[in-house]
Amino acid sequence: AVLRRRPAVLPAGSPLVQFRHCPGTTLEIRRMKEEVESLRHRCELLEQQQQTQRLIKFYASVKRTPIDIDQVVEKCRDPTYRQDVFCHRELPVILAHMIAMLDQLPGGLVAMKNVGKVRAMLSSAFLAVTECPVPQSEKQGAEFRKVLERVMGELEPVVQTMALAVLELRKLLTMHRQALNDDKATRIKLRSLHDVPDLQYSLDEFYLAFVQFKFLSLQLLQMAGSSSSENAKEPEKGKAEPEEVVGIVDTGIDLLEVVRSARHNAELVCTEHHGDCPDIDIELADADDGRAFVSHLSDHLNYILVELIKNSLRATVDTHMARNSLGMVDCSDMPPVKVRIVTNKSPDTATVIVSDQGGGIPREDMEKIMSYTYTSAPKSAHDGDEEPTLLAGYGYGLPMSRIHARIFGGDIMLHST
Repeated sequence: AVLRRRPAVLPAGSPLVQFRHCPGTTLEIRRMKEEVESLRHRCELLEQQQQTQRLIKFYASVKRTPIDIDQVVEKCRDPTYRQDVFCHRELPVILAHMIAMLDQLPGGLVAMKNVGKVRAMLSSAFLAVTECPVPQSEKQGAEFRKVLERVMGELEPVVQTMALAVLELRKLLTMHRQALNDDKATRIKLRSLHDVPDLQYSLDEFYLAFVQFKFLSLQLLQMAGSSSSENAKEPEKGKAEPEEVVGIVDTGIDLLEVVRSARHNAELVCTEHHGDCPDIDIELADADDGRAFVSHLSDHLNYILVELIKNSLRATVDTHMARNSLGMVDCSDMPPVKVRIVTNKSPDTATVIVSDQGGGIPREDMEKIMSYTYTSAPKSAHDGDEEPTLLAGYGYGLPMSRIHARIFGGDIMLHST
């Protein structure tokens, strides 16, 4: 006999597997889908970041092109020179080098919150520039310049934010040093920020690259839609050479006029801060017609000279402080600050000597005077995250002035007697 099992017969429409209805099941599935989507998005961002880092590493391995102001002027005068193509290739290299410099900052500075902000700015700028196609047409060139103009605005806070990073680390080290000093049982001595090896060199190289980036960008934006012939100006009466502006480079700067302008700006700063200002005497040496012409950037020269004259004025007032019957600062009997211009009758070199009788610089401070971590100004009341001001006293004036001098082969040298 053959026994056969009769299959079970289910009512029509009955499911083989039945779930008990749970009101939360649909919500949980939706949450799981959102979590999966969020995870996928994070993975994509991580992959993009890794690709960006590999691209930054590649560009950072490319050697930067040295800048010579005479060569810049010569090339920009050539109507066939594709400055936009050069900048499209060179600017990402500079940004990548700057990012690599940040990653290698010594002494714990790399871990500061504000350094992270700067790195994010530079990475964003790097992506914006590299994502632009190589300018092959006027339309592409205009689009590239538009992106570059936006990037320049976004990078404007870089110097101030880095200054806050140095201040951030200084406060952290001071707090730790104070805690160690209060603990009598602890014999550990924490070094100061000034003693961190290679910190000055690292910051110098970073700011040199940043000023180079700004110069190339502004030069391209200024030259856009114009030629050197359109920028040329007719010589004015009494001038030894014709004045010509090529982009942002002025090949016929009247150095005496720049010094006078810097004197005026420094006087305003000193008067605003102290209520009065010592006299400033200007002397032009070895100039046959009473004028001295140089090829440079007027803004750079003005920045340097204002800083030097301002420091001399402050030192003079602090050393020879005198007040009138109303208790106000009186500078009428103070020795003047002297500014001497020496050209040696050379079109390539000029020297500006700023001297004062402000009491001099202590010998132990001479090596620190150009440091980003040193200032002889009174301690600022600045304790927040706002941008440093002109008289904030963060020690950035002189070292940044030297950066602007060195970018085209100049320098600033200090002497104290």
